[in-house]
Amino acid sequence: MHGKGASVYKEQIHVPMIISHPAYPGNKKCQALTCHLDIAPTLVGLTGLPEEKQHQALGNRKGVNFSGLLKNPEGVAVNAVRNASLYCYGMILYTDAHYLHRVIALQRDKQKTVAQIKQEISHLHPDFSHRSGTRMINDGRYKFARYFSLREHNTPETWEDLIKYNDLELYDLKNDPDENHNLAADKQKYQDLILTMNEKLNKIIKDEIGVDDGSFMPDAAREPWDLTIEQFNRMAKD
Repeated sequence: MHGKGASVYKEQIHVPMIISHPAYPGNKKCQALTCHLDIAPTLVGLTGLPEEKQHQALGNRKGVNFSGLLKNPEGVAVNAVRNASLYCYGMILYTDAHYLHRVIALQRDKQKTVAQIKQEISHLHPDFSHRSGTRMINDGRYKFARYFSLREHNTPETWEDLIKYNDLELYDLKNDPDENHNLAADKQKYQDLILTMNEKLNKIIKDEIGVDDGSFMPDAAREPWDLTIEQFNRMAKD
């Protein structure tokens, strides 16, 4: 597996954090949970500035300073600096593989003019009903993810809403480190655990994102995409 994005398996979302610092010995590993939000606070922490000045430098930025882990990286617990790590995915352009296939076919059609291609693209539209949006939490023991339509952003607080608007995955990272057995396939057996993890997921979303309502979706998500190939290529790169 390579690339990024559409799944929550460790091969895609686990980004190794490598630190080289002259004050600390190398060739050490650390199991503590961190995330990208922690990079800025950690860099500021490594300056050695008083905490007051660190807070001034960071302002309202999210994340935690994990520079203290460098003193004993192999002797700390998985939740040494944070209780959980959040992963979000919702790339608009990649929500519908059939749309991409049809646009790329037009792009490669050398018989059509730019105007003809633009006209045909205007009649195409991604199907946002596919459950391509992802919210995932890893609390060090379990990894829980829900997949939803970008037209149906939701923060489910009940079992009924959770299973109505989302497809679920749940992995026991202790007993199933390779993530081969989706416990959420047996929803009734693991309902209590699923609800507990969903509550944790809702909390970390609130703490680190705020309101997660899909307001980032452009008007183009509701109208035909009247794009040129150049505009399509730019969006694909973004």
